[in-house]
Amino acid sequence: KFQKPPDLLFDGSLRLGEKPYARITLKGKWNLDLADYQFHFQSKSNRIPGWLLDYQKNHFLLLKKCRLILDVDLTSLEESRALFHAKADIDDGLLSLDKILFQGKILADAKGLFNFDTKAFERYIGNLDFVNVDVSNLSPEIPSVEAISGKILFQPDLLTIDSIRGQYQKLPFEATGRIRSFEKLLLEATIRVKADINQILLLTPEPQKKFLKGWLLQGNAEGISVVSGSLKKPPKLQMKNKLSLHGVSIKNPEQKIDLANFSAEVIQNEAGISIQHAKLTADKKIYALDLFIPNKPAAPGTLKLDSKEIRLSAAYHLEGPGVVIREAKGSFYGISSN
Repeated sequence: KFQKPPDLLFDGSLRLGEKPYARITLKGKWNLDLADYQFHFQSKSNRIPGWLLDYQKNHFLLLKKCRLILDVDLTSLEESRALFHAKADIDDGLLSLDKILFQGKILADAKGLFNFDTKAFERYIGNLDFVNVDVSNLSPEIPSVEAISGKILFQPDLLTIDSIRGQYQKLPFEATGRIRSFEKLLLEATIRVKADINQILLLTPEPQKKFLKGWLLQGNAEGISVVSGSLKKPPKLQMKNKLSLHGVSIKNPEQKIDLANFSAEVIQNEAGISIQHAKLTADKKIYALDLFIPNKPAAPGTLKLDSKEIRLSAAYHLEGPGVVIREAKGSFYGISSN
């Protein structure tokens, strides 16, 4: 429809495919003299069209399949450039970030500037909202997480994990962080878990599980893991773990240990396990404890135990199933010894 030429008005729709799989609606205005235009475009599709699959081939973020509702506003800035604002409702979607797969319902909102000469986005910013999404191929250590809900913000070379909630091995968690450099996929993330302590201890790395044998624990705990490194090199991802305990009971029948109201911070990293700022009750007496258990037998471990009656500090090494005390200092009711 022409109105006051050279203004060209568009208002209509069309279906795609012999057996229609999509409907496209277009509404807008185009000034042919000034190359000035404003369009509103809407598409409802039961699958991803072939041209969009081809266009995404060299992108780090790929939409592989879905039922899609797409709304786009396009406004000319210059003859070869246009401002855009796009919203997408991706249902039953399959989205890939390098080798990581996201499957479920995703809502997307993005805006920016597109250059038709270079066929590239000059700038953009947006967000992805996940609704009950399953994620797979994360890393060998964390192969998959389920029921993801939350928001990821994106812009060139940066993904920000605003607040993501989900489940890993039936444990609820919350994650925040960012991914820098779409070429290197550099991850910095903090993951928090609150649950029964025995559920959290199921995630303990295999080398440390030997220290848990024979121990019975009851109570709740909060686990915090900090992950960093490149998602393109999963074996080299670095992970630091901290477990906060409050009012936990600890028993070892074989060693006749019965501790109540145990509170502490347990930190695990490449060097070993540290128990810091621990408070506990044994035989109705209150003790403070700091303990370091090294991963390597050759590395020294340390122990510090304090109460009203006793004060003990020691350095030791692990040898086989036992412990060798290298140096110790203590005092009992004011009597000191080395």
